Amino acid sequence: MVTNQGKIAELSRTFGLFQDPLRLRLFVLLVNMGEGGRQLCVSDLAEKLGSSLSNTSHQLRKLELAGIANRVRHVRMICYQFRKTPLNMNLYSFIRS
Repeated sequence: MVTNQGKIAELSRTFGLFQDPLRLRLFVLLVNMGEGGRQLCVSDLAEKLGSSLSNTSHQLRKLELAGIANRVRHVRMICYQFRKTPLNMNLYSFIRS
């Protein structure tokens, strides 16, 4: 069997990212609520998930670094939106099924 080492490494990092249930919940929430490119602010996400602002912000930053979310600054407010890539869409399809 021929494998692409880069793709395997990327998948391993991505699946490892979802070991934290909050990050997985954030991922699903960003996809579901971010339809049409809608941006969701950290405070709104924290409230919906019952998490602190600092923990939610920390977990969102990890999703951003992994290429799953994009951060958008509105003066003093930070918002995030789901980054539609083939891998991210496939992950979401897998989680939904």
